[in-house]
Amino acid sequence: MSKIFCILSKPNDKLIEITPLGFSWLIFFFGPIWAVINNLWRVFLIWLLLTFSIIFISKTFSSSLIYVFLFISSTLWGFFGRDLLIQKLISKNYNPIKLVNASNEKNALLTFLSEKEK
Repeated sequence: MSKIFCILSKPNDKLIEITPLGFSWLIFFFGPIWAVINNLWRVFLIWLLLTFSIIFISKTFSSSLIYVFLFISSTLWGFFGRDLLIQKLISKNYNPIKLVNASNEKNALLTFLSEKEK
């Protein structure tokens, strides 16, 4: 199965980051934990603040509101989690170089490096 990977690199440095694009089931189920692991603190804290707010509101109005919020937030994590990681890398002076179609990160790197040598 083929995926699209974004190749990012720092100028004047040989560091290369390879990040897959698109929906992720792992991030769908473990979005906040994934955000902490990838040091996306600002997004995690916003999510945490919203979660506590919804819990407080759901105690007043409807207890099912928290389940709706968790499903919607999980869906948003799944669709936009990888994009948030790429935005973090761009803010750390990484430049997106190329999009590569490959089956995994190793093959994406090999494809990128073989095209770079030509």
